[in-house]
Amino acid sequence: MRRILIPAAFALAAGLTAIGQVPALAAPAASPTVSIRANSNNPKITGDVNVTYQAGKKSIARISGTVTGARTGEVVRIFGQRFPFRAKPVQVGKPQVLRPSGTTAGYLFRVQPYLATRYRVEVFANGTATTPLARSSVVTVYVLARGTASFAPRTCARPTCNLTVHIIMTVPPSTLGIEYSQRWYGYFGLRLGSRAIPAPPKWLYLGGGHARFGKTSRISRSQYAVNLFLSFSIGNHSYRWQAAMCQRDIEATDGLNLPGRHGCGLKVIRSNYGYLG
Repeated sequence: MRRILIPAAFALAAGLTAIGQVPALAAPAASPTVSIRANSNNPKITGDVNVTYQAGKKSIARISGTVTGARTGEVVRIFGQRFPFRAKPVQVGKPQVLRPSGTTAGYLFRVQPYLATRYRVEVFANGTATTPLARSSVVTVYVLARGTASFAPRTCARPTCNLTVHIIMTVPPSTLGIEYSQRWYGYFGLRLGSRAIPAPPKWLYLGGGHARFGKTSRISRSQYAVNLFLSFSIGNHSYRWQAAMCQRDIEATDGLNLPGRHGCGLKVIRSNYGYLG
């Protein structure tokens, strides 16, 4: 068979032509990134975002953030993992379709957790996609028990004032048994004046005002109550008193209230304590 020799110059030119005809590969689209933050109508306590159980607007937290590198039609879903954080996170609420301005889009979800809950958001290519394009970090929202207090009588008798403070606690039913059995701590402070009503006391003392508690009683599957009895001498003075009561937080046990210790059980606390647990 006769071989056909290709001149070197022609072979080089042919090679250059072939390379030039290969279309350029498009750079892959960058994956989006997503930020996340949480806030509520309650102030943060030691940096922890919290809501109050069954307290209207104070029961709702807002989970929000920004998707960078977003495309129109992509979808954001929010997932929650409730205490004790052993079950797989589940989707909560409705997905939100992104309509970015440029390449950035914001999102906002309102959630109402029952116990401490960890939240994250994920971005999907569309409403039917199951593999996320991006995941946020995790934020935790804690849930506080709701407490109400009333006292009687409304006016102190002289020279010794005897008061009863009636406390009702509302908690998730799953926590009632253990919260109900927790020890109560009572604090009291008193400031006497001559004629004008004095400023509030600066300090409250554990067991002050001869504080003692009655027996805790169950009201319903989500409520329990206790009475705090106070007795203190006012003579013929003007006066101002302040009381506080608390049970220590056991969030690591039942998922209610805040992690760690928050002053409950100390011998002395400031009257503007803010939160005890």
